[in-house]
Amino acid sequence: MATEFATTFSAEVGVAVTRFHYAEFDDQARLLDTERGDLNGINFSLIKNISALEIETRGNYHQGWVSYAGQTNLGTPHFTRTHETVSDIALRAGWWLGTQPTIMPYVGMGVRGWERDIAATSSVGRLYEYYHWKYAWAGAKVMAYQREASHLIFDIGMIKPIQPRMDIDFKGNFNAPPSRVYPVSRTGWRALLTARRMLANNMSFTAEPFLEYWYLHRSPSVTTGNVTIHEPASETKNYGINLRLGMLW
Repeated sequence: MATEFATTFSAEVGVAVTRFHYAEFDDQARLLDTERGDLNGINFSLIKNISALEIETRGNYHQGWVSYAGQTNLGTPHFTRTHETVSDIALRAGWWLGTQPTIMPYVGMGVRGWERDIAATSSVGRLYEYYHWKYAWAGAKVMAYQREASHLIFDIGMIKPIQPRMDIDFKGNFNAPPSRVYPVSRTGWRALLTARRMLANNMSFTAEPFLEYWYLHRSPSVTTGNVTIHEPASETKNYGINLRLGMLW
């Protein structure tokens, strides 16, 4: 299989479905609560290839209701629903090596925002949380198949949050004002399998299954009003598929 290096630009946009699974743990690693459900969204990818150099900007936006089972971060048993809104945008650059199979090491940076709006019940009030962080992204693509501009690429990388923070709004509960805590960053990973097929008139169709794993360690405690809070250790496991239509120039 001969890999072709050319100067091209591609722009793709489409829909996405994510299976969302979030879990929090206490200091003894016991499960506190989980959130599970499907999130619908949109995604895009812009790629510029200049010979072996590749520069990509990609992003996605997902939202939807998921089930919440467990307890609040103040320890009260709680079974309800959470509205999730997740956005992510990243820029990365890599260099295709003339090996067989062809490999492209890459480095990049991204920004991620995530809103958790936990619905009230008859016994527990509403709780709103907003997570935000920049992250470093480094990994490699492997060209598993290529025929002209159609291809199959395996893509795996490490993702490392940079100074993650979480803003909390108790919505009038506990007589506590809004506050902010700082979960401790840990390394996660992201894997994609990108299958692009060229259509007529330089149009393309891309199907892209993906998996990603985020982990944040327990934050230091802070006192807000009469309440002392912290964000427990947590992990997020997402999997799904991106579907895009695009043009190649």
